[in-house]
Amino acid sequence: MPQPEQLPGPNADIWNWQLEGLCRAIDSSMFFHPDGERGRARLQREQRAKEMCRQCPVIQ
Repeated sequence: MPQPEQLPGPNADIWNWQLEGLCRAIDSSMFFHPDGERGRARLQREQRAKEMCRQCPVIQ
C-alpha cells in the first residue's frame, strides 16, 4: 500500500473531463441506491443511470 507522502498531488488536468459529464448536475442518488431499495424501483433507477452514462459525451 502506498504511503501518503508518496502519493501524487492533486492535478486538475486529470479531472477536467468531469466538467463535461451529463451527470455533473444530477443528484448522486441516481447512481447509489438508498437503503432498502429493491425490486422494480431499483431496476428503474439503475436503468435511468445507465442510459445517462450511455449518452455521456465523456465516454463517447
